[in-house]
Amino acid sequence: MEFIQNIGFAVCHQLPERSIFMDGKQLPVCARDTGIYIGSIIALFFILLSHRRKSNSIPVSYISFTFVFFMIILAVDGLTSYLGLRSTTNEIRLLSGLLVGISLPFFMYPLLIDNLFEPKKEASVLSIWYELALLLLLVGSLYAIIIHYNTGLFYPVSFLTTAGILTLHFLMFATFFSFIVSYMHINNFVKKSLLIFPICVIMVTVEFSVLVRLHHLLNA
Repeated sequence: MEFIQNIGFAVCHQLPERSIFMDGKQLPVCARDTGIYIGSIIALFFILLSHRRKSNSIPVSYISFTFVFFMIILAVDGLTSYLGLRSTTNEIRLLSGLLVGISLPFFMYPLLIDNLFEPKKEASVLSIWYELALLLLLVGSLYAIIIHYNTGLFYPVSFLTTAGILTLHFLMFATFFSFIVSYMHINNFVKKSLLIFPICVIMVTVEFSVLVRLHHLLNA
């Protein structure tokens, strides 16, 4: 559990009043971050396990606008509560985090694929309304489980959150470095992957090592 707590410690304030407790134990990150990271890894698995895993274009316009709307909801909730204009709850934080969490991979993953594969044949990573409906149903189920049916689920939820943290940060680095590699005129998928992914593993390791150490120094 020390590893899980350190990973959470690196990316989150871990304030008890903004966190969810299961079985009397505080989850590794706050309610909003729990939603973001669990939502992200669920969405990534949704992509990888579907026929969309080689799609290189972001969702169709109305789905993309829906995901952007989810991000606006989170921003408004966070900003208005921070400014003292209104109060929010961990239930709202978790739900808004889940909605943003499922959105992020659908923008980053296709950009990564677009930079990895040659030749390019554009295909949207999410284009059908019932796939979005399925995702939202999944979000609702996860929300209900975490808030209402969470007995004995502290460790599974903590491990899933930690996996989401590492996966989302890895995806962010991979997407960023894929743009750099795309300008190197390397046309082979394997060569690109061998150049990008090991670097990203190193970057994630360095990032969290530095963040954990910095966080401990600031709170010493």
